[in-house]
Amino acid sequence: MEICHNHVITLDAGMLENATYQWSTGDNTQTIEVDSTGVGYAGTKEISVTVTSGEGCVGDDMVLITIKDCTGINEAGDLECSVYPNPGQGILTVSVNLGSESELTLRLMDAVGKTIMEYQENDVDGSWSNTFDFQQLDKGVYYLTIESNKGRITKKVMIN
Repeated sequence: MEICHNHVITLDAGMLENATYQWSTGDNTQTIEVDSTGVGYAGTKEISVTVTSGEGCVGDDMVLITIKDCTGINEAGDLECSVYPNPGQGILTVSVNLGSESELTLRLMDAVGKTIMEYQENDVDGSWSNTFDFQQLDKGVYYLTIESNKGRITKKVMIN
């Protein structure tokens, strides 16, 4: 199983009446969310679970999750985007050309995939531009994902 370093996946051990769950992460719920914590941008995580039924039957399972560095992945489709100045001091202008009417979602994430900001714009008619103030953020590398029904693109953003 593969996920991008800035994504989260939900693992489900299955529902049994009166069952107990013990994950290698220390969780004891039927489902858990797994991200790249402890692995970073690339690597493999082994997650296991032991399920004990109400009757005392025990079952184990394990999954290997490969974390991929998806920085710069271009699934843009008809989506064109520029982010400037980059690197910059934290004032960023994002310009998007969608070609036709669309909805637009922007997410700024830190290096471990935590969402810092999410912005949505409905009914964008072709082109869109906005300036964002991120001067309060620590210096470092961030990832801006721009999504629409036209595609998705992730841009690496550096704040000096």
